[in-house]
Amino acid sequence: MPFESMSKEELIEEVKQLRKKLLEAQNGPDQANYVNRPVRKELSTDIEFIFDLDLLNAKGLNISDTGIAFTVEKALPVEMRFFHQGEPHYYAAELVRIKRLENGTYLMGLQFTDKVVLPDLPPEPGEESPKKII
Repeated sequence: MPFESMSKEELIEEVKQLRKKLLEAQNGPDQANYVNRPVRKELSTDIEFIFDLDLLNAKGLNISDTGIAFTVEKALPVEMRFFHQGEPHYYAAELVRIKRLENGTYLMGLQFTDKVVLPDLPPEPGEESPKKII
């Protein structure tokens, strides 16, 4: 169909499909689903995490001699604090992804929540709280 006869919605969908094909060609098919992904900013700093886990009920999927797979129905809440450009930042989030990498480290994905996180300790002199960098 010629572009001139397409509706705005059809054009938007066409652009999304073209972006997906481009991402597949550049990065492989598993990256193609990130067409509408928010912009990432590099962050190189130490982060302190507090996992707020009580009793966690899970549903077993399978088990082997080397491990177990399961699902959980409840979000895994996390609070964090880190310093960026000398300023403290406090966030609440939920664990949405974890993957062990070839070098033995773990890649963790956390999605921010609307919960307000306040520091447990009084701020250091000159420290303001809480702040967000996004």
